Amino acid sequence: MREKVTKRGAIALLGAPNSGKTTLFNRLTGRHAQTGNWPGVTVDIKFAQLKESQDFDIYDLPGVYSLHNSSSPEELTAQKYLNSGSISGVLCMVSADQPRIGISLALHVQQHGIPVAIALIRNDYLKQHKGHLDIDKLTELTGIPVVVLPKPSRMNPRRIMEESGLNNLARNDTPGNITDCRIDMEKVNDILSKVFTPPHTDKVTLALDSLLLRQFPSMALFIMLLLLVMFLAFGPPGTLLTGITENWIFNTGEKIASWLMSMNTSEWLVSLIRDGIIAGVGGVLVFVPQFFVLFLLMGLLEASGYMARAAFILDPLMKKIGLSGRAVIPFILGFGCTVPALVSTRALPKRDRFIVMAVVPFASCGARLPVYAAFAAVFFPGGKWFLIPALYFGGILVAVLVSSIYSKIKGKDNYPFIMELPSYRLPGAGELLGYAGRQALTFIKKAGTVIFLASMVIWFLMSYGPSGQALEASESYLAYAGNFMAPVLAPLGFGSWRAATALLTGIVAKEAVIGTLSILGGGSGISAALGSIFTARSALSFLVFVLLYIPCIAALSTLWGELEKKFQILYILAGQLFISYSMSALVYMIFGFVAGS
Repeated sequence: MREKVTKRGAIALLGAPNSGKTTLFNRLTGRHAQTGNWPGVTVDIKFAQLKESQDFDIYDLPGVYSLHNSSSPEELTAQKYLNSGSISGVLCMVSADQPRIGISLALHVQQHGIPVAIALIRNDYLKQHKGHLDIDKLTELTGIPVVVLPKPSRMNPRRIMEESGLNNLARNDTPGNITDCRIDMEKVNDILSKVFTPPHTDKVTLALDSLLLRQFPSMALFIMLLLLVMFLAFGPPGTLLTGITENWIFNTGEKIASWLMSMNTSEWLVSLIRDGIIAGVGGVLVFVPQFFVLFLLMGLLEASGYMARAAFILDPLMKKIGLSGRAVIPFILGFGCTVPALVSTRALPKRDRFIVMAVVPFASCGARLPVYAAFAAVFFPGGKWFLIPALYFGGILVAVLVSSIYSKIKGKDNYPFIMELPSYRLPGAGELLGYAGRQALTFIKKAGTVIFLASMVIWFLMSYGPSGQALEASESYLAYAGNFMAPVLAPLGFGSWRAATALLTGIVAKEAVIGTLSILGGGSGISAALGSIFTARSALSFLVFVLLYIPCIAALSTLWGELEKKFQILYILAGQLFISYSMSALVYMIFGFVAGS
């Protein structure tokens, strides 16, 4: 049964990754976006009301190359929404210079019985490079209306809706399962042969690809770009922004505490707000500028067309450990922070996604660096420039070995690595700032709320004990927990309650390890505190444990949210604890054998 769509119909934007969906979404809606997590899936769909109209909501579906399979969370999300029966119409993104995927998606939706129109982008680029797409002929052969989109600044939502015909629709209430539809690619190729003349590849793309698609130069450039991104995000530039944010949060906390004390507020409440909530949540928020810079730079590499080529070059290497080239992106992000690294696994097929989520915490995040630096300065001052890189490479080695084991258990993949190599382009500032801002906001929402609750719990455990308010740290509940754990850690060389307590607070934030040890060491400075708790042998064992044990609570909450089967988090955590304990014990034993102690 077909019926007229009532007010507030639903128009979905569908297309391949980086096909311009989000840019069109922002122009159609005025960037008043919300995020909805659809039941049974783990990938977000942005939606907002059509600008200057109350008749439609616009939904930005995840980028997909196909609707036939269920090999990635993106495809599952798109399929689930298109099968929901609540869809009014689809606006399918087609790139004029690479139309095959977009046209096949539009034909798939049409065969499913949902009204569809094509939004054509890069038509000017096609003409400039002596290519041609016969739009009238395409509409005649497919029966699908085509809207040629201008530059984003010139897009008119009303004109787009009118020309697409999506402002006056009928829909089928029970469309069935879209995966049951099958598209004849010979038909798609036949249509393209009649309407499409490929463009001449631009000289910039040809020149760059002649260098970047060769194994050695491309790997060298990839490493240099990776180091540059990490330097800008987590080196002096990013650290400067973090320092400014940290000072502001500290000063704000002190002002709030002073105001509360002037109002004769109870000391425990002042301590909770200043030392618990503000210190805990602020300890996460200070890194938001660094994450913003990181996503800004990663967005530039992705939108420019470079990251697709990096994945293509790295695919043969990643295949050797049972993964595809796309899996390298989460590992890159993991050196900055595990949270965005876990989120970025959404672009991976199901099989790869679980493996990468299980091993990406072994890529040493930036929060662990202060721990490495403090221990290296105290116990290995002459070899710190060797020790810190060795820890990073050690984490990579463990990740590779564990990935290989998981891949053999899961079996070989049966899917090809499909990725278009787009022409190089310079993305707009608004596009990059919008992308980085959305990613940073996602981090604040997911990490900040968890840290807020965890900070109050940690404050309580450090401030109180069985006898009431703890005057000394050794009388607190946290110390009792540390004493309970200490015998288990004794074979690793750091079986003291203070070391165990530091590991517990490190689950909240890895930077908290050093602060906790400094406080529990008597407040005489970090060097004296570490010297009173560790030896060189136990310090190295402790560093290996910090490198490999479970990530911070923000990463754990993200992992919980990203896993489709929640019980899998138990397997992942058990594996990380087993590996960290085993490797730490091995290092402690080898150090003792070499040193003769």
